[in-house]
Amino acid sequence: MSRRPRQHVPGGIYHVTLRGNDQQAIFVDEWDFQRLEELVSEGCERYGIRVHAFCWMSNHIHLAIQVGATTLGDFMRWTASRYARGFNRRYSRCGHVFEQRYWSKLAEDDAYLLALVRYIHLNPVDAKAVIKPESYRWSSHRAYLGKADVPWLSTSLILSIFGNDESTSRAQLARMVAEPKNPGKEWTAEFNTAHNRNRHSHRLIVGPNVESGAVARLNALIDEHCRRFGISSHELTSRSRTRRLAKARAIIARHAIDNGIATLAEISRRYGRSESVVLRTMNRYRNKTPESSE
Repeated sequence: MSRRPRQHVPGGIYHVTLRGNDQQAIFVDEWDFQRLEELVSEGCERYGIRVHAFCWMSNHIHLAIQVGATTLGDFMRWTASRYARGFNRRYSRCGHVFEQRYWSKLAEDDAYLLALVRYIHLNPVDAKAVIKPESYRWSSHRAYLGKADVPWLSTSLILSIFGNDESTSRAQLARMVAEPKNPGKEWTAEFNTAHNRNRHSHRLIVGPNVESGAVARLNALIDEHCRRFGISSHELTSRSRTRRLAKARAIIARHAIDNGIATLAEISRRYGRSESVVLRTMNRYRNKTPESSE
């Protein structure tokens, strides 16, 4: 039986795991960790993806990856095959290094993203490799705390969920990860409660009365394009299907997703439409600008 094709959502953020074949180790020494990071760095440029979190464990890896036009599979196949060939050459071995297929799940909202980052950063603690996540070198947690420099890691989106002040955002993320609860459970509930409480104003709330930096940027983007199109934000979220409104929705969505301002799920909630409808509209007006012809 053939495998079902994977869902590709441009701008979507995925939780990805890749495991060693038969649970075998995929890292032997520090050189191996560094080699994988070199490949991921190159892959970010080659395939136009963003890594928002990662953790390299002895026999598996975790990633939070935001894709663009290129599929996640293209990036994963290129990275895994290049690493496996080098690994086999270095240790004079043959055969599979990884399981044949990676696992992935699309993140649905900010709450899921925070729970995901917490889960990824706590992997070494859960495995009893370290007592505190900041003690583990091969994850993105130290970079989020400002204690390590990982040039290919994108931290701005996750930190912006906590607000505009970077130092405060880092402290809040550290507190979230340090909570002695099930990974993400209480934080997810807190964010969902806040979102439901404010759903009619289309704001995703992070704690009481604090607007996330990402939402503020999305609001500014919508206001800017509404002025350029000569429409109101109310019209943008109405049920009207006029060509002008459809083009405005498509251009705003493409700009927000390509620049990491919002995910497809967040745009869909803002518009009050399904993700498939938003994707079809984006594809219909893929190369349009506010100044282009109707």
